[in-house]
Amino acid sequence: HAPALVCAWLGWVIQASQPKLPHFSSQELSNLLLSLARLSQPPHALLSSQALGQEWWARVAHVSRLMLPSADTLHAVNTLWAVAVLGHKPHAAWARALCRKVLAEREQLSAQGLAMVLWALARL
Repeated sequence: HAPALVCAWLGWVIQASQPKLPHFSSQELSNLLLSLARLSQPPHALLSSQALGQEWWARVAHVSRLMLPSADTLHAVNTLWAVAVLGHKPHAAWARALCRKVLAEREQLSAQGLAMVLWALARL
């Protein structure tokens, strides 16, 4: 795990990102989630309370569903994978919406993208 100072800074980044999430592109959102996943730093562990973590995840779910119609398939796959890596258990409706997006555009998936989707679904 990251040192305390890094964790404190990441907690600040997550808190600062929340009001800006509605203005993120699908790539920016997936990049944020991928970065947290690669750092093995789930947002709920970095925020000062469980309620703040739940609020942040609720905002991410809401924003990601709104951007799905215009989102790149790769960004949807990366978001799904990162959420699974971070150990978050999203509502089934959110996972179904992302899966519908990926299924509708499955011809754009590489073998790695398909593997990422299957792995994420197994973890969720």
